[in-house]
Amino acid sequence: MPHRRGIALAVAATLFWPLLSAAGPLPYADCDSAMQAQFTGIGAGIRAGDRVAEFPPDDGCVTRLLARRVGDDGRVYRVSTAADDAAAVSGNVFAIQLKVQLHAAPDLWSSSEDPGGVYGYWTSSPPAENFATPEPLDLIWAAALDDASLGAVNLGVVANALLKALKPGGVLVVSDAASRPLRRELMAAGFERVKARRSSLLKYRRP
Repeated sequence: MPHRRGIALAVAATLFWPLLSAAGPLPYADCDSAMQAQFTGIGAGIRAGDRVAEFPPDDGCVTRLLARRVGDDGRVYRVSTAADDAAAVSGNVFAIQLKVQLHAAPDLWSSSEDPGGVYGYWTSSPPAENFATPEPLDLIWAAALDDASLGAVNLGVVANALLKALKPGGVLVVSDAASRPLRRELMAAGFERVKARRSSLLKYRRP
């Protein structure tokens, strides 16, 4: 979305990631048996010490499974585009809220609309397009990622941001209900589809 400002603007921080303090038990209910079975199959490659993200985060049951799997030396990032009401208090769980980011866009200048060139021109990118974490990830659990949770975004930008956030060999997990355009953009970004046993979850790997 284009913006015009008469004074210089400071680009707002894209995200913040405060460590949720005080190690302790996660205040989440366990996942139901179906989700636990899916996690056991798809999440088998998650190891102690891994860095993983959940985007968008659920009510917490997957966070609990991920936190148990990565252990005290691992990190779980709950990445959301809005306030995370279910953010837990745990030593290895972090909360990240993605923000709208402003980008300088001098190409939007028009000599007819602004003949004196007195304005600064900007565009904004929605939160999901600014996906990032403080460190490279071994896995992104995005089983709840769909068009509704993303909103009006450039799917190609989102796919590239997810790819960039992963380590080489890192894995992205999405639902088979994810839209075809999203899955198409994942492949276009450079992900490789991983063959897995029949499941409602799909795996993609960064080469």
